[in-house]
Amino acid sequence: PIARPDIDDLYIAEDETATYTATVEVKPEVTLGEYKGLGVEKEEVELKDEEVEQQLENIQSRYSQLINSDKEEVEDGDYVIIDFEGTIDGETFPGGSAEEFTLEIGSGKFVPGFEEKLIGMKVGETNTIQVTMPEDYNAEDLAGKTVDFEVSIKEIKEINKPEIDDELAKQATDFDTIEELRENIRENLQTDKEGKAEEQFKTRIVEKAVENAEVDVPGALIEQEADKMLQNLSMGLSQQGMELEDYFEYMDIDEEGWRERNHESAARMARNNLVLEAIAKNEGIEITDEELDKKIEDLAEQSEQDPKKVKMILQMQGQLEDLKEGMLVEKTIDFLVENN
Repeated sequence: PIARPDIDDLYIAEDETATYTATVEVKPEVTLGEYKGLGVEKEEVELKDEEVEQQLENIQSRYSQLINSDKEEVEDGDYVIIDFEGTIDGETFPGGSAEEFTLEIGSGKFVPGFEEKLIGMKVGETNTIQVTMPEDYNAEDLAGKTVDFEVSIKEIKEINKPEIDDELAKQATDFDTIEELRENIRENLQTDKEGKAEEQFKTRIVEKAVENAEVDVPGALIEQEADKMLQNLSMGLSQQGMELEDYFEYMDIDEEGWRERNHESAARMARNNLVLEAIAKNEGIEITDEELDKKIEDLAEQSEQDPKKVKMILQMQGQLEDLKEGMLVEKTIDFLVENN
């Protein structure tokens, strides 16, 4: 069974015995196609020197400072401290005003056309500039509208970047030389790229095996996958100090809209799981009690808790079977990779 039963024809007799009909949706039959010898190729990983240097430049930027400039006029690439107030037909609007606002000219972080019109303005000067908000602007009441911004240039600043040298390595990390830092960055980027390539490789193998199979995915399973996705989203948001309701409000969507938007992803995951489960059954792949206990021990070690307590919590929350199913999926994918 994959969902709660629908109860019909309930009849209670005089002696209080009862009869009823329970209709239960069950997992569908899966007709497997070819899933061995798929010949999926793993993408070759190439790490360029420019990627390493970009990471060093990012560290350099984090330790850069804004310093006062002796320039009199704003130029492209400058940082300016400004006060501004935006109005539409003489009326202010929420989020359209700020004081002591720092803006990098040419960064493209402000409304299109705004930054360019500050070039040539002088410190202490106040001008009214006019821009047209983009048609796809996220605030619908402002999209496509003409806005007048009264802007005052308070200061012009320049960015002071430290040299990419041993001193920066010591300041930003535990390394003594820039070459040690550079090599560490290279190793981390290489590991990250290889990890992503491996995940993409596994994904393509699963997609191929699923594509070769035939199965009709019940709506109940799709809803269950959507429930899991929503639960994971909620947990991730709570770790960032945000509630699910606040997220929906920020995204201007409700739960029904979210489910509609993620329906295809949930359906794909449900279909993948059905096919992988069928492959596991066909090949006799199982999760042993020892493997489950080892997984629980690893989870307990990560959370610094007693394994017995972790297992009890998983049982109480009804997540022990989900954990086992997830392990079976991983083990089956490893089988597909070995037999690719």
